[in-house]
Amino acid sequence: MTPLRAVAALAALATALLLQATVVAPAAVPAPVSLPAVLVAVVALHSGAWGAGGLRAGALGAGRLGTGLLGTGGGSAGSSRGAQSGAGTGLALGFATGLIADLGSRHPVGVLALVWLGLGLVAGKLADHRRRLGAQALLAASLCAVAAALATLLLAALGSSGASVAAAARYLIPTALGDLVLALIVIPLARAALRSAALGAARARSERAVRVATVGDDRDE
Repeated sequence: MTPLRAVAALAALATALLLQATVVAPAAVPAPVSLPAVLVAVVALHSGAWGAGGLRAGALGAGRLGTGLLGTGGGSAGSSRGAQSGAGTGLALGFATGLIADLGSRHPVGVLALVWLGLGLVAGKLADHRRRLGAQALLAASLCAVAAALATLLLAALGSSGASVAAAARYLIPTALGDLVLALIVIPLARAALRSAALGAARARSERAVRVATVGDDRDE
């Protein structure tokens, strides 16, 4: 990850956590709707598709000059790399986001880190940029709602106040609906950011390939 992307990721994470504490959580009480969880799911659902399974595979399949940056070449190998990239991104982002959220809460540290790690991992495995907005948002919301229920069950097992099996079941659908609204807002923003980053990386690789080819031609002459 480049320094610029790292800064962008940190900015997005900080913004999501701030909005969660000041806007989303107070508005959604008592349902555990979570903007940071939605961010983790959405980024994981998209990053692998553009990062390795989409633009990278297309560029490699179209030639060293990058004439097919938006193609789908690369076959199953590209899809496999995309799933691995998405899972890795989701795992790392989920753990980091969950840990920061844990440190700012009253419940035992590690609960959200563990649950959101799993959320990012599963979402990354399911990465596919070809899904329509509604389908992608529904998938992200479903994953986040299940993750919230699992976190509630884990907190109940640890004896945290207010957490129970009944609460996990009671707020599952309201949480999914709230997360769906957030996902419909976050997905277009994430798609634009990730597409821009992927195009920039692919363009840089193409330019390097052109320079290498030019140097090779000069040496041959």
